Amino acid sequence: MSGRCLSHSVLAPVAHSLRRRSANTLLNAARRFSTLTIPPFAPEFHLSHSTLSAASSSNYNAITYARESRLTELVNALDTHKSPSNVWTGYTNLLSVAGSDYLSLELHQRVLRACTPSTEELKAAIVRRLSAGNIPKVPHIHEIRFQTVIQNIRGLGLQPALDDYNFILEQFAAVGHYEGCFQVYKELTRLGHVPTTQTFSECFQSIAQRFKLPMQKVKREAISTQMQDIFAMYVADMHKHRVPMDATCFDFAIRVLKQTLDLPGFEALMRWGYAIDLSNPDRVALEYTDPVMSDPPLTPLPFTTRALNTTIDMLARFGDISKLVQAFEVLTQPLPQASQYFFDSFEADEDDDFGVRVDVASRFPPPYATPNTATYSLLLRCICRSGHAVLARHYLIQARRLDRAVAHVLRNRVSALVNSRRSLATVPAPDFAVNQSMLVSVLGEGNKDKDLGLLRWLQDKLPYIIRRQKADLDYYDSVVRNHRDLLPKESPTSPPTAPADADAETAALVQPARVKYFDPNLHVAFLRRNVSELQSFSGRIEFVVGRTHQRIKERLGRRVWQEKDVYIATENRRVKISKAHWKQTVNFQPRTDTFKDHLVNRRPWLPAHADPQKRRGLRRPSHSRPDPDSEP
Repeated sequence: MSGRCLSHSVLAPVAHSLRRRSANTLLNAARRFSTLTIPPFAPEFHLSHSTLSAASSSNYNAITYARESRLTELVNALDTHKSPSNVWTGYTNLLSVAGSDYLSLELHQRVLRACTPSTEELKAAIVRRLSAGNIPKVPHIHEIRFQTVIQNIRGLGLQPALDDYNFILEQFAAVGHYEGCFQVYKELTRLGHVPTTQTFSECFQSIAQRFKLPMQKVKREAISTQMQDIFAMYVADMHKHRVPMDATCFDFAIRVLKQTLDLPGFEALMRWGYAIDLSNPDRVALEYTDPVMSDPPLTPLPFTTRALNTTIDMLARFGDISKLVQAFEVLTQPLPQASQYFFDSFEADEDDDFGVRVDVASRFPPPYATPNTATYSLLLRCICRSGHAVLARHYLIQARRLDRAVAHVLRNRVSALVNSRRSLATVPAPDFAVNQSMLVSVLGEGNKDKDLGLLRWLQDKLPYIIRRQKADLDYYDSVVRNHRDLLPKESPTSPPTAPADADAETAALVQPARVKYFDPNLHVAFLRRNVSELQSFSGRIEFVVGRTHQRIKERLGRRVWQEKDVYIATENRRVKISKAHWKQTVNFQPRTDTFKDHLVNRRPWLPAHADPQKRRGLRRPSHSRPDPDSEP
C-alpha cells in the first residue's frame, strides 16, 4: 500500500506538469523524479522495482507526448502559413523538448524559409523606418535565426543545400546586407557548392541595394571602396566558374556600375551581356566570335530600347562624348551587311604557316534598338552639359524630323481605320515626340555660353513644333469626340514576355518590350499637356533671348565707355566709336521687365472646337516662317 501511494506521489507532479508547465520544466521534473533517491532519515520507505519501472515508463510517455504535440504545432504553423514569429516559436519549443536531431532535414529547410517575412515586406519596412528617420542598426533582424537553422542542419551531419544559401542571400540582398552576403558566399564556396546565376544575382543586388540606403559621410568612401572590391571579386568568380549572366544579374550589375563609375567594368559587362564592344560597336565582341574564348558558346541578351537608354546614361556619366555619339549612331542605325566589307588578309596566303585565320562572319546579328523620347532627352542633356552646341543643334533637328515621321505614320493609320469604320485597337502606340525636356537642354546650353545664334535658332523653330502638335491635338480630339464607337474599350497591351520572377525594371532592360497599342484618350491628354508645356517654354525662351541681348549690349557698352574698340560688322574690323554713335546704333534701352511680365498678356491656346475664331473659319496670325527643316 505504501509502495502504491509512493508511486502515485511520484507520477502526480509529472502528469500535472503536462498541463501547466513548459517544456523545460517538464524535462527537469522528469529528470529529477527519475533519479529520485531515498534520504537517510526515512528508512521506512523502500522503492520496489515495479514502482521505478512505472515511473520511468510514465516519464517516457510524457516526453513523447510533448514531442509529438510540439511537432504537430510546428507543422500546422508551416502548413497554414502563420506569421514568422509563430513559426519560430513552435520551432524553438520543439527544439527545447526534442533537440535538433528529432527534426528532419526537410523540416529544418521549411522553417528556414518561413521564419522571416518576404522580401517585399522587408523592403516596405525599411522604407517606413527610413521615412520616420530611424536608421536600422542591424541589417537583417532575423540573421540569428538563419544561423541557428544552418547550425542545426550541420548538427544532423548534413550540409545545407545551395538553395538554402540562395534563400539567405535573397533575404540579405533585399535589405542591402552586402557583408552578410559576402560571408554566406564564402561559406557556400568553401563547402564545395558551385554558385549559380541566382547566387551572383543576389550578391549583386545586395550591393546595389546598399548604395540606395543612407550612409554616413565619413564612412561612405570606405564602404564604396569595399563594395567595389567585393563586386570585382564576384565578377571574377563568374568568369572563373563560367556562369552565364541572365537578365536579373545583368540589371543589378548595371546598377552597381552606375554608382561606382567603373568604365572598364562597364565595357566588359557590355561585351559579356550584349556582345557590344564600345571601342568597336559595329562589330560583335570577340568573346562571341572566338570559339576558344567562348567555351561553352555564349548567347547575348536581347538589346532593347531600355538597354540603349542605360548605355547612353552610363556613357553620359563617364563624360566620354566621343564614345557616346559613336555608340548612339551605331546602335540606332545598324549595318546588317557590314561583314561583306571586311576581308581576311590571310586568305590569299594559304600556303603560309603564320597568322590566324579570322572568321568575319558572325553568328549573331548586330545589336540594334529603336530610340524613344527618353533616349534623345538623355543624349541632348549630356551633350549640352558638355558644351557641344553644334551636336545639340544636330540632334534636335533629328528629333524634330523623327517626331514628324512618327506622327505622320500614326495619323495615316488612324485615318485609314476611321475612314473604313474599323476599330483603333490594333494601332501601335507612338513612342516618340519632341517635348520640353529636349528643348530645355538646348536652351541651357545657349544661355550658359551666351550663344545668341543657338537661342535665336531655337526660338525660330519652336513655333513650328507647337503648331504641328496643335494640329495633331485638334485632329485626335475630333476623333475622340466624333468616333467613340471606334475607340478601344480599354488600353490593350500584349501579354508580358518577362519571366515571372523578374521585376518590371529588369524585364524592361533585357526582355523585348510589350507592344502598347494606341489609346486616343491618352494620346489627347499627352498632346494637351505637351502643348501647354511648350507654350510656357516659348515665353521663357523669349525672355532669355531678350535678356541675353541686353547683357551683350551692356558688356559692349562698357567697352565703349572705357574707350575700347568693338567689332563692327559693317566695317568688318574692330574700331573705336563714340558714345553717341553707339547709342544710335544699338538703340540701347534699360530693361526692367521680368519673366512674369511676359506671361501676363499671352493668350491661352484653345482647341479648334472651343476657339471662336477657328469656328468662324478664321485663323490667328502666325509670326513664324515655314520651317525649312520640315518633311514634305
